[in-house]
Amino acid sequence: MIKESEKGYIAITTSVILGAVLLILVISFAMITFFNREGVLKSQFKDRSHFLATACVEKALLEFAKTASYSGSEVVTIGSEQCSIAAIESDPPNTIIRTTATVSRSQTNLKLMVDEDINIISLEEE
Repeated sequence: MIKESEKGYIAITTSVILGAVLLILVISFAMITFFNREGVLKSQFKDRSHFLATACVEKALLEFAKTASYSGSEVVTIGSEQCSIAAIESDPPNTIIRTTATVSRSQTNLKLMVDEDINIISLEEE
């Protein structure tokens, strides 16, 4: 049989153990939520940088189609963000257009290769 003085110790010990378990669960949930949020944010920044670099590819392709002597080497502002078009590389009969966009430490580098008729041969991320 349990003595009266031992009942208090059992209750205190049980509440301390339950409190510690609940504290561990709350901290674990907070950490999971924090890292999940960070991962989603990085993914969104990467998507934005990819679409920004793609917009620069389109701009360079348009300028190159208008003027065959277009040399690139410019910074394009789209909204509040910027992307850059590197110098156009000519490797006859192909032309290479490289663009770079960075959004909050997420960077995308694209390489577009077109032929002399401005048909897209390849578009890849470097």
